[in-house]
Amino acid sequence: MADVKSAAQWIGKLLVEEAKYLAKVGENIKELQDELEWMHCFLRDADASQLNNAIARKWVAQIREFAYEAEDTVEKFVVDSRGGGHDLPRMFRKYSRMFCSVIALHQIGNKIDALRDKMSFLTSKLHTYGIRLRFGDSSAWISKINHKTYFNSTKEYVVDRRVVDLNLLLDHLVQAKVNILSSAEPSSSNTGQLLNWEAKREPRVLSICGVGGIGKTFLANEIFHRPEIRRSYDAFAWASISQPCQISAVQQELLSSLASKSREQIAQMSDDELKDELRKVQRRKKCFIVLDGFWDEQLWEQLKEAFPITCHKFRSKILLTCRLEKVAKYVHDQAVIHQLDLLDIDQSELLLDKKIKPRDLGNISNEEKNMIYDLKKHMLNQCGGLPLAIAVLGGVLSTKSTLDDWKDLKKNFSSFSIDREDEPWKIILDLSYYELPYQLKPCFLYLGYFPTNLKITTTKLSRLWEAEGLVSSDDNEESEETLEDVAESCLAELVERSLVQVASRDLRGRAKTCRLHDVMQKLCMDKAIKLNWLKVIPLGKNRDQPSGTSSKSLKSSRTTSKNRRFAIYCTDTLDKLPFDDKGASYVRSLLFFNTLERGDVLIPLKKMVLKSTFKRYKLLRVLDIENIGLSSLPSDVGYLIHLRYLSLRGSWVSKLPSSIKHLRCLQTLDLRVLSFVRLRIPNVLCNLERLVHLYLPAKPFILRKQAPKLRLKGLNNLETLSNFSDKCKADDVCALTNLREFSSCNYLSDPDSILPLLGSPNSALVHLDHISVMLESSFLSGNPGALASCKALHKLWIRGTLSESISSIMLPDNIAKLTFSGTEFLEDPMPVLEKLPHLKQLSLKRGFYKGTHMSCSAGGFKELNYLELDGLEDLTVWTVEKGAMLKLFSLEISGCHKLQMIPDGLRSVGSLQEVIISYMPWSFFGYWTPEKSLDEWHEYRKVEHVTRIDISKVLHTQQTNPN
Repeated sequence: MADVKSAAQWIGKLLVEEAKYLAKVGENIKELQDELEWMHCFLRDADASQLNNAIARKWVAQIREFAYEAEDTVEKFVVDSRGGGHDLPRMFRKYSRMFCSVIALHQIGNKIDALRDKMSFLTSKLHTYGIRLRFGDSSAWISKINHKTYFNSTKEYVVDRRVVDLNLLLDHLVQAKVNILSSAEPSSSNTGQLLNWEAKREPRVLSICGVGGIGKTFLANEIFHRPEIRRSYDAFAWASISQPCQISAVQQELLSSLASKSREQIAQMSDDELKDELRKVQRRKKCFIVLDGFWDEQLWEQLKEAFPITCHKFRSKILLTCRLEKVAKYVHDQAVIHQLDLLDIDQSELLLDKKIKPRDLGNISNEEKNMIYDLKKHMLNQCGGLPLAIAVLGGVLSTKSTLDDWKDLKKNFSSFSIDREDEPWKIILDLSYYELPYQLKPCFLYLGYFPTNLKITTTKLSRLWEAEGLVSSDDNEESEETLEDVAESCLAELVERSLVQVASRDLRGRAKTCRLHDVMQKLCMDKAIKLNWLKVIPLGKNRDQPSGTSSKSLKSSRTTSKNRRFAIYCTDTLDKLPFDDKGASYVRSLLFFNTLERGDVLIPLKKMVLKSTFKRYKLLRVLDIENIGLSSLPSDVGYLIHLRYLSLRGSWVSKLPSSIKHLRCLQTLDLRVLSFVRLRIPNVLCNLERLVHLYLPAKPFILRKQAPKLRLKGLNNLETLSNFSDKCKADDVCALTNLREFSSCNYLSDPDSILPLLGSPNSALVHLDHISVMLESSFLSGNPGALASCKALHKLWIRGTLSESISSIMLPDNIAKLTFSGTEFLEDPMPVLEKLPHLKQLSLKRGFYKGTHMSCSAGGFKELNYLELDGLEDLTVWTVEKGAMLKLFSLEISGCHKLQMIPDGLRSVGSLQEVIISYMPWSFFGYWTPEKSLDEWHEYRKVEHVTRIDISKVLHTQQTNPN
């Protein structure tokens, strides 16, 4: 029911902010707001009651529609009162708006009367529904979220480990595990015929099959990272197959993992070149490749040229995860297939116990204890041994902290199970949705926008939730949390309930990307379509319907109430949008997704399409044109005065119209266009007073000659400023008192202008807690303590010669990522850097150090997980003492031409999983070459415990690193 609450809050804001236009109808609109707020409170209880009450469900749907109508009415009045007139001469604009205002005033009066009649009708029917209103703290759920679960783990997994339990699943894969895991001895009894690589009929394809949610991906991930596998193969790659599948994206992902080529080089390859390079690397190396979620035989027809599995010398192995055996057999008729079985009741109970957090229910009778036990067992039986359903059930049961909670759950479950013909585990998944707090339901439904298996950036998701009004800081009025904090809490709760998976985390341990399991994606889409909450429309040559949208459901969504949220899946040039004039007036959100098979090819979006869209979709709040081929933004964007979210990321828009200054409600503006585009920005962004998140282009943008610096003064609500550059007026930034995150996109050289950003005692930026900057060394010259008080500094790049010694530079303890280049330090930097308590990533690039010896002492670099040594041409000896860098995960060495050997101390770094070596001389390897076995490399014993060793670009002559 967040829709109703959002409508009430938005109308309240309009009453204050648009008083000029609403003065004559303010009392009437205030009544609407009051009614909506009352309805919002009432619907907290009605939301639960609609589980088993068809009449209540219909009534709730009508209330939601009423909220939309009320909001549309007020917003449309504001639009009409302002009138257009942008294209008229200035002297006529005033009269045009006066005339529009008179007409709009008459129309809104009639509309409000109609809304009053509808509200009276709806409220008069309440007694027939038998819904009782329960008062309580509607925001208590936020305080129950365990943030530690969400933020503590910094290790990145392909899927969230809580979805299934490895030990249980390995019990089902004992024999297959022996077969799949490789061995150094081809004739070993553990490998049998499967690993006899010389056998002519040796199968090259293995598959884990089973129903959705049984744990195929999780098990494949565990096998992928097993030490036995890592020691037996030369290269590794993982690709998740989305629906619809972008073939080129899959090939690029595989090649970037298998070959020593930059992503930029790979992105420029044609499809034929990609396939050719993949074939070459698989012939040259022994590769282990996982294709996760392989769902269709025809998909193999498009991919098979990249995998020479019929070649006699093919030594690689492909592991598929798919639901149907026939798909694996189609890929290779000799494929080894392991069919995962459902868990038995004992294994199910063990998994559920691991998911449920113990709760103290106080003094309860044995009868009540038996009721809880019986209910748990009955619901567990309904899961049918499906791990995903058990994990989701655990998420539901973990929220039950009182005896009354359990009694309510029993009542709801009994009602919910009546006359259901679905598979029993689907009832559990449905229940997990209905058991969500009413604030979280629309947040979950919003995930239905995104294509299956897509990794969703959590910051983008939060911004969209904020723009739609789905999260509100009012949910926790006593806290100083921002909307972003509340959005993070909502996502944490969805993760806690196993409805959403964390795909990756950032340096601070926060979720960076997330995604839905395809089973949960279908649940999400089914609910969204049933509630008419959003609609997905495939456009172009490939008009296959996305997962979860049947033709029947799409048809029904056209014939019910008005659609307001749309996701457009594009596979061809967009020359028109599928809305008539009447439907366009209700659209609130429009998100475009590039679903071409070759994902790096942008789909052209004709300017006239958007021009007509902006004139018709005047109530639009969200417009996401990410990764769509739009060359310019029409000036008619100024008509969208209610727009809150605008993203041009990944487009080739080269000019921003000055009319963007009219978007007074805009909260998020993303201008991160493609890197080769130089975007021309009018100096009017300072007029967007409600802007909260501003993402400037990553490359230098263009301003008018008469405006040498981009003005930002007046953006008092700004919390995020990304890609700041010398093109911006630094003094303005220092006045943005609500700023929380700041990053620069190039090296800053003016110390006086940016010093307040970096922790000056007199700075007004008291909320700033995350800074990522690139500094010229001149900033620190003569002032080595300039950064000492910058507690918010999180990422730092320093470039250029420094006259000071590294020991004199006072770096703040909070730094997590640090990069030096060209500083030409003469003393060993490690004794200073290893003392930074939170440093996780360290890159030492060309010209950083002019000395010959470098040493890492025991106990140093306690949190470091990534170390790069690139182009340290004078470094001869590097030593690592036992007990140093105990959390190091990845090590890269490149272009250190005089380095004699790998540190012997790396033997004791048990956490090390990846060593990448490139552009090193032949002598470093003792004249060993990558064509030989790693066992023949004299340094291999120091890193034989490492799961991935990638060696490339061995220099046989006096070659240099081109980088």
